[in-house]
Amino acid sequence: MKYLYCSNSVLATGVNGVVQFIVALLMLAFVVVLCYFTTRFIANYHKGTISKGNIEILEAKNVGSNKLIEIVRIGDEYFAIGVGKDNITLISKIDKNTLVYEKQEQIKAGESFSRILEKIKNTKKSNDNK
Repeated sequence: MKYLYCSNSVLATGVNGVVQFIVALLMLAFVVVLCYFTTRFIANYHKGTISKGNIEILEAKNVGSNKLIEIVRIGDEYFAIGVGKDNITLISKIDKNTLVYEKQEQIKAGESFSRILEKIKNTKKSNDNK
């Protein structure tokens, strides 16, 4: 078997080098697929735990570095809260009837990425025209 010596390392050539390259590609593909399914599992688990219960964040708006204003539903009541790095402040209680919900298109499972991107572009165009 023929070897190339370069910078104190041995590089295999020929069939052995091709086999090593294919094995490395297969290992990379395996790791990418494993990361994909792990991420999906964690996202689905997290989504399921967030949507259950009496507390729900309806809307959040970033107003500065590490500062948010959120509209939160706790039970049947609605509140505006300020969220900082180390604290949460009640701004006011909100009447449910004063809330305005903007209709957003739901993304369906299995929908193609190009279709989702087209929906986002159309939403952005309609918001720019207002």
